[in-house]
Amino acid sequence: MTVTHVKRYRQALIENNYNPITIRWKLSIVRRFYEAARNAVLRPDNPVAGVKAPRIRQATEDFKYLCDEELARFFSVIPDPDEASGLG
Repeated sequence: MTVTHVKRYRQALIENNYNPITIRWKLSIVRRFYEAARNAVLRPDNPVAGVKAPRIRQATEDFKYLCDEELARFFSVIPDPDEASGLG
């Protein structure tokens, strides 16, 4: 197996709509297998070592933000630094 084979395998997983986390796990398993083979001197290299899984992207809508009311409540409980230090 070569790096090219591993990249083709990764691309096939992507094209078959595997979840990026699943692809990460599959590549990790193959990477560990070849690392064990390398450590056992059965192979001189690990062809998966430099191959990265696709990034896991999240849409902006997935991020949770404070609404205006929550933000106002948050800031209302923070003491004024000038008043806290006796300068205000």
